[in-house]
Amino acid sequence: MELTKSQVEQVRYQIKKLGASAANDEIRQAAANYSEFDAVVIAQHIVNGQKLSVVESSIQPVKNSQLGLTVPQKQELVKIQAGFMGIELNQLEIQTIASQADTAIADNIEFLREVKGLIREFIAVRNQNFQSKTSQIVNDIADVINAGEIELSQIVTQTNDRLNSIVNQCKEVATDYKSDYKSRLQGMRESLKLPA
Repeated sequence: MELTKSQVEQVRYQIKKLGASAANDEIRQAAANYSEFDAVVIAQHIVNGQKLSVVESSIQPVKNSQLGLTVPQKQELVKIQAGFMGIELNQLEIQTIASQADTAIADNIEFLREVKGLIREFIAVRNQNFQSKTSQIVNDIADVINAGEIELSQIVTQTNDRLNSIVNQCKEVATDYKSDYKSRLQGMRESLKLPA
């Protein structure tokens, strides 16, 4: 996404609120990853990237081709990487991601780079599962609503049929009453007629 000068300044303001700073190019480059403008999200992305760079540069590369990284070290690095990406993982998720990493990696920085990709894959799968469950729930709700609409339609049809039946009965009674009344009235008129 291409940012306007005003949008760049909005992102810069959000970055300052997070206690960091960034150049225009860095802001524009980070915004290219997003389809919609959200100054807070872009600023958080930039600050997390800066923190990751600091962590990568501060971690001393450990070269131990015989032993590699220990499981607790891998899990701690996964936790750190996820934190810098703004993702909160529980212990089971951390263990799962750490176990998927290449066991031959003995260097912290290489491991962090691999873990970054593994975390993205893990989050993508988790989001897909969430969307699948959400879609199923929405479909279940739609089925309940459709069933309710059908039942309501049947109730309305039955009620209308009953009301029509009552109206027809009332019409018949009124017709019968009118015909009795008319015949009595006719009889009275004829009895009151004067002979000519």
